Amino acid sequence: MRDTLETDRLTLRTPQLSDGTAIAHHFSDFDVVKMTGTIPYPYLPLAADFWIFRARAHQRQGLRHGYMMETRTGDVIGNVSLFRSSQYDVFEIGYHLGRDWWGHGYATEACYAVLDAARTDGQTQVVAGVYDDNPASQRLLAKFGFIETGTDNIWCMARGERVSGRRYALNLEALSHSSQNQAGGSSLASLASKDH
Repeated sequence: MRDTLETDRLTLRTPQLSDGTAIAHHFSDFDVVKMTGTIPYPYLPLAADFWIFRARAHQRQGLRHGYMMETRTGDVIGNVSLFRSSQYDVFEIGYHLGRDWWGHGYATEACYAVLDAARTDGQTQVVAGVYDDNPASQRLLAKFGFIETGTDNIWCMARGERVSGRRYALNLEALSHSSQNQAGGSSLASLASKDH
């Protein structure tokens, strides 16, 4: 997949060390990290550099396609990634968005761009896991046509426990059809409404 993707309002690009301050700021908010699986809380600022080095190493190994979300004004507002444990696994999508940018459709816009790039790159399926207390992400997945495949107790490092959640899968061949229907055949901006 390409290193940089463009949407109406965002540049999605490979993480850089200069993103550490923004990442540390986002991950210092418990309401952000409690919806992620592997981010600890409290979050030490130095850990952001490790997060970036690890993300870039996994990218080189083909285990991750990760993108920072950067607005046209240069604000780094979150990230979206496809990740997997081995070359044989299906990619899983995950994202985080800083609290200041919730509710403006940025997550939908970024996730669509990454899913579409994965489809163009030859991927046929993507999976996701969402905690039951995260209805915003459940709605986001539904916009793209993700189908629930089961329930699970999903580990959350920030909470220090397994949390009830749901597993989903998306046939990427159906992505453009479901997204066009959701957006009424118009631009992605129509699809990107009220999420985080």
